[in-house]
Amino acid sequence: DDEALIVTRLLTPVHLQNLGQINLIQSVTLVPLRQPVSIGQHLKLFSQVPVPTLLDEPFVLQIRQQSDAFERLEWQSLLVVMLLLLGGMLMVAIGYLWLRRGLLKPFDRLMTELKEIDPSARRYTHVSGYGGAEFKVLADRINNLLLRIFQQNERSRITLESIAEAVILTNNKAKVIYLNPQAESLLGLRSQQALGRTLDSLLKSDDQLDEELLAFMSSGNRQPEYSKVTLQMQQPRIMERAVSNLCNHKGKVIGAVTVLRDITQEETLKQQLRLKASVDGITGLYNRSAFEER
Repeated sequence: DDEALIVTRLLTPVHLQNLGQINLIQSVTLVPLRQPVSIGQHLKLFSQVPVPTLLDEPFVLQIRQQSDAFERLEWQSLLVVMLLLLGGMLMVAIGYLWLRRGLLKPFDRLMTELKEIDPSARRYTHVSGYGGAEFKVLADRINNLLLRIFQQNERSRITLESIAEAVILTNNKAKVIYLNPQAESLLGLRSQQALGRTLDSLLKSDDQLDEELLAFMSSGNRQPEYSKVTLQMQQPRIMERAVSNLCNHKGKVIGAVTVLRDITQEETLKQQLRLKASVDGITGLYNRSAFEER
């Protein structure tokens, strides 16, 4: 019972060195605790770990770090940070290129195509669905809307061109923006030649047509206004004029429609009938009714 078995093992410096990290630890040695270590060395390169022992004298494992270990760690950390930053910048650049190619460029092309569409064109113009599937769906929706607008404009144009009276459209400054074929025939010029001109310059009349038209648009009247005007042409013509205001979706007056109907023959016939009713057919003198009216 008093016997004891003691097993010992020789801890060589090589064995102790294998206990530490090769890149961080320079040496590991077993030394008595009485062997002092300078403060500077202890703070910078040395550390001590107490080791249990059967001897009265305590021992410690004295660990000596590599002199440039922390510098290498600092550079490695800095390298990792730099790689992360470069990776982030690369991802941002790739995202920007994808965004530019997949969204900005197709959107800019779509806006350019829409800008180039002429609302007054006689031909239907559609936009392309360049880009991803979303832009194709958007282009289809826009094309359907453009097609409905074009069809509505064509119906309005055909209606205006089919009217027997002369139709003149003006903006809110009394400038001509459209003439239908009957108005072109009446004035002897094409619609393109009349664009931007005033009614006074087109319709040779004694009345102040521009001032009357501007006053009518300023009133905001929703009911048409009728009057008679005489056009001073090679053969003077008496026209019945109907003026109506054009309003936008907000109810604001944006122009006017002037419809001219030639009533020269009607007025001539009325004058002939009045003359016959006032003059005696045999003597050619005014009859009694004419004298009473006077």
